[in-house]
Amino acid sequence: MARVWNTPIFILATAYFVVDGMLSHVTQPIAAWLAEKKLFERVRRWIISLGPYSSLALFAVPVIILEPAKPLAGYLIGTGHFFAGAVTFITAEVLKLHSSSGCLCLTETSCCPFRHSPGDINIGVA
Repeated sequence: MARVWNTPIFILATAYFVVDGMLSHVTQPIAAWLAEKKLFERVRRWIISLGPYSSLALFAVPVIILEPAKPLAGYLIGTGHFFAGAVTFITAEVLKLHSSSGCLCLTETSCCPFRHSPGDINIGVA
């Protein structure tokens, strides 16, 4: 019986990632416009100055703030407000993913201080 659910779940996951990819192209110009503002310049400098563990903890902030929107979206869909629930879910998810990717771009040097060339790591070689 569990195999019956594989195809619908795969289709839903594929649709989710396709919609997420399309919406990320829509939000890119908005994010670039917001990044030019003076307030966000100070925030960007502060994020870049963080150490590796603080940078890693910074990834939890979008999840903590935006994750409660998912049960709200489920409640809205369950009570017959499908459009409002779908918009709430998609908006929260896009904001969460976009802010997390922005944090990754800013903290990449402090989170990943070691760079390896492809020949440095030999996995499975006796």
